[in-house]
Amino acid sequence: MQTLISVYERQGDFKSMADLLQQLIFLTPNSLVRASLMHHRAEVLATRLGDEEAAIDNLLKAYDLAPDYPPTLWRLIDYYWSRPISSQ
Repeated sequence: MQTLISVYERQGDFKSMADLLQQLIFLTPNSLVRASLMHHRAEVLATRLGDEEAAIDNLLKAYDLAPDYPPTLWRLIDYYWSRPISSQ
């Protein structure tokens, strides 16, 4: 499956790449590996498919699985840091 992910990436078929990553997430029992796959999927969703909301959802789920996984933690910090402060 990893090879197919690379093929989709080279072809620019990022929707198929995100779908395949989702399948891998469901098939992977190790929580750290799942968190890494979710992080990768989030990056594809945000940067290649423009779906920031789905990307953040994946990052939050990855954080729940492995809160000590630095790439996800830094990406979430970047996201929340860049959001405007709402005054109520």
